[in-house]
Amino acid sequence: MNIKEKITHFLENGTSAWTGVKNVRFPIRGNIVFLELLERYKEKLNYDGIQTFFEAGSYNGNNAADFANVFNNVISTEIDENMYNECIENHGDKKNIKFIRGDASENLLSVLRESPDERMVILLDDHTRYDSFIKEELEAIQHNTNVDHIIIIDDINNLGTGTYPTVETIEKLVKECDKSYQIICSDNKYLIYSEEQ
Repeated sequence: MNIKEKITHFLENGTSAWTGVKNVRFPIRGNIVFLELLERYKEKLNYDGIQTFFEAGSYNGNNAADFANVFNNVISTEIDENMYNECIENHGDKKNIKFIRGDASENLLSVLRESPDERMVILLDDHTRYDSFIKEELEAIQHNTNVDHIIIIDDINNLGTGTYPTVETIEKLVKECDKSYQIICSDNKYLIYSEEQ
């Protein structure tokens, strides 16, 4: 199965790490919203060469665990020690997940510098209330990669609040990352991608 097929197969047949029971599907509100977003726009997304999902902000590790059913490699980073420990306790046995404790912006920068030619799905979701690091993470992508990625930005209703960048800043940074990037706004998220050729 390719990644698109794996996403649909997991959504239809898998067990949610959030609930411990069979996944529920949209429009019923479940907890696998990021995979559902990828599935909803699958005809537009190009997964060529993508094996890795990078998550900025692990929280309890459940997103990483769900994505581990689809991607060969999952890298998830969490700055809060208690949440990091919860991730390890709940999902540390999954061999294809690497949980990293520390600043997500710095860890994303490190991963990109180590593999500048590797395409990934990147989820930017590390924040504490209105303290966000999306700007720094998009700048890391802009300056440290040679390829396009599939990027999800969560909680866009917060843009322009606290340290969240404005909509205009996001759009400018995305275009500076890659002029071919498209942005879809859906369910309080941005999906950023280059159209499949």
